[in-house]
Amino acid sequence: MKKTIREEYLEDMLDQAAHCIEFLHGCLTEDNYKYLYPQMTIKQIEDIRKEVPERPSCFHSHQDPNCDGCIEQRKWMERKAKYESTKK
Repeated sequence: MKKTIREEYLEDMLDQAAHCIEFLHGCLTEDNYKYLYPQMTIKQIEDIRKEVPERPSCFHSHQDPNCDGCIEQRKWMERKAKYESTKK
């Protein structure tokens, strides 16, 4: 099945997010990384968030049935489990 332009774009955004994470991790853990362009990283994160809004956060270990963050996290975990089951 051919991917839509949106699906291809979201894959590109996911790849960019992974690069941002790897780079920032390098900045935190290795001396040879230099964080010279913080505005570029912020812009990349903002671009990703335009397409994939941030889920509400919570601090209840995702167990509070009245917390939006807990509800969204449980839904995400269910989707992930469903996806993982298709890879077997």
